Amino acid sequence: MAIPLYRTKLGLLLILALLCTGLISLQDALMFPGILVRTPNMRVSHEILDPGVESFFVTTSDGKKIEVWHLASAAPGPARTAILFHDHAENLAQFFVVQRWVAKLGYSTYAFDYRGFGRSSGWPSEKGLYLDAEAVWDVAMKRDSAVPERVLIMGHSIGTGPAAYLAAAHQVKTLVLLSPYLSIPALVRGIPYLRYFEPLLWYRFPVRDYVSRLKKTCLVIAHGERDTTIPISHSRELATTQQDRLAVHTVFAAQSGHNELIAVAKWGVVAAIKKCEEAP
Repeated sequence: MAIPLYRTKLGLLLILALLCTGLISLQDALMFPGILVRTPNMRVSHEILDPGVESFFVTTSDGKKIEVWHLASAAPGPARTAILFHDHAENLAQFFVVQRWVAKLGYSTYAFDYRGFGRSSGWPSEKGLYLDAEAVWDVAMKRDSAVPERVLIMGHSIGTGPAAYLAAAHQVKTLVLLSPYLSIPALVRGIPYLRYFEPLLWYRFPVRDYVSRLKKTCLVIAHGERDTTIPISHSRELATTQQDRLAVHTVFAAQSGHNELIAVAKWGVVAAIKKCEEAP
């Protein structure tokens, strides 16, 4: 009687090889599922843009076209500048509610679709997202005649990686991290079965390392205590390791999971941002 392939050492090795190959080949899609949804209804119609929204494209240093939405400050007085990074499955339209409330705080806001999302060209990668971020930074600084000391950067979930990178690169006034992780490898290590594939990861997004490079930035960290996607332990460790050298404000929402954090913790985050604004 023939022995089934899956019961032989060769068969197990082949199965393992297939799993590894699948993980490697699907890594971009697992990290950024938003790139798989390219239907017309996900490509934002300009007919539904709020009157105050300006849509334009910037060109990255490697030639990609990135769509940016600019929304002017909705508060009286001089505006500060804010650059916003959405989650891995969101796009500009879905993230607009966040952009709008940041604009109401007195910020000239810039949100953008990562390469491969919405109408932005290209395919996402860690280096690519850093290039996207730098391109948006350049245009925001030029258009607003801004200085880093008056800039707020906000990232949500996967967006906390490139957000922390940009904040460290330019030493901004305020960095807001919503549901952050220490790094992608640290996140994967906490997931049963997937932890064994950590050596195959090509995404790092070392948020903890970038935050450790901040010098005078005011840090706001918000997380849901019921978050099963990114455990709140990541935020607690970030806050604990930085509170002796940075101004750190935490908003831990007891009744929030991952997806509803912004809705639940909004006013706590707003209060923390105002404390950062008041700091010298």
